[in-house]
Amino acid sequence: MSPSSLMLLEELCGIDSRTIEGRKGTKQVAELLAERLSALGFDDSQCIPPGHEEPSSGRHLRAVRNAGAPVRVVLVGHTDTVLSPTEVPFRHDARSARCYGAGVADMKGGCVVMLEAIHQALDRHGSVRAAEVTVLLNCSEEQPESSFPALLRQEAQGACACLTFEPSGVDGAGTHELVVARKGLGRFELACSGRGAHAGNAHATGINAIRELARKIEQIEALTDYERDLTANVGFVRGGQAVNQVPDEAMIGFEIRAFDPAGMGQLRQALMRLCSEGTVRSPADGGLPKLELRECGGYPPWPRNPDTDTLAERYSACAQRHGVTVRTVARGGASDASHTADLAPTLDGLGILGGGLHSTAEWADLSTLPIRATIAADFMADVCERASASDHKERA
Repeated sequence: MSPSSLMLLEELCGIDSRTIEGRKGTKQVAELLAERLSALGFDDSQCIPPGHEEPSSGRHLRAVRNAGAPVRVVLVGHTDTVLSPTEVPFRHDARSARCYGAGVADMKGGCVVMLEAIHQALDRHGSVRAAEVTVLLNCSEEQPESSFPALLRQEAQGACACLTFEPSGVDGAGTHELVVARKGLGRFELACSGRGAHAGNAHATGINAIRELARKIEQIEALTDYERDLTANVGFVRGGQAVNQVPDEAMIGFEIRAFDPAGMGQLRQALMRLCSEGTVRSPADGGLPKLELRECGGYPPWPRNPDTDTLAERYSACAQRHGVTVRTVARGGASDASHTADLAPTLDGLGILGGGLHSTAEWADLSTLPIRATIAADFMADVCERASASDHKERA
């Protein structure tokens, strides 16, 4: 790994770019990466999504090189993190070749791999120099909002490949993982409005909002079906102010996940039925609480498909030429790759090797960064060469 790459990674990890708290940080990261991309010949590198409102957490980065070329490839990443440098200070363990830090793998390390791969590809491969290369970096991937998927899908139309640089895993035998499918994700909030009352003098007149949502929690969690890879998880509960009050307001936040659109559709339909009306009645007059279900963003399912499998075979062949064995995996975690899989051949997990994501133990293996970048560069060239040959054949 070059000293400049290590310095860049340390500088990126030193910026507080948490999605919500680090509003200035995501913009700082984007501007730093935009400078590097400009040096590689990317035109109009900028931190604004054309045609979209600026999200509260910052601006997306869109950078394009050789705009208008017939062969187009899109590289995808994100600039935000879950934790801050204060919580996870950057440190480099030279003996293990590991470094630790906020977003060091997810995905500031991936952004460094992407930059190095672009540099190598442009230096060694004419097919990449002749192609239009678009880099899109999301400023709010960890807390998804609507503007980036719209921008990403617009760019994915007609691309020969969309490559996402989320971190890769590695097993005990040294085999690198390549992501070929991801679960879809739907995030929801369910608010309950009951009726407040004095817990001693007027208990029977109240409608307990917490009790209502306690029932809903059990019903939502019961939608999980491991045999079909369907999960429902309630992640937070809020409500009530004092033990001597019947609580009139409460809220829960939860998510659903599935690998296929049919499974996601079934989970959504079940939620609509469950959350359509309350069941906790006031003993005094039979009154019922009011429920409001809100969907708060998410990701579509990315089921395994022939286009992805073809890309995976080509990536594996490139890796094999460099002595690296690859195995394909389907992951339950979401990523922006899910937004492009129905529009263009898509692969994910091209970033740095790492683990402990979203935790104070998050790490990245620096020793593998050079080879990961080299494989990605050669793979980009393979994709562009094949797309160019296909384009020439169609024109002939």
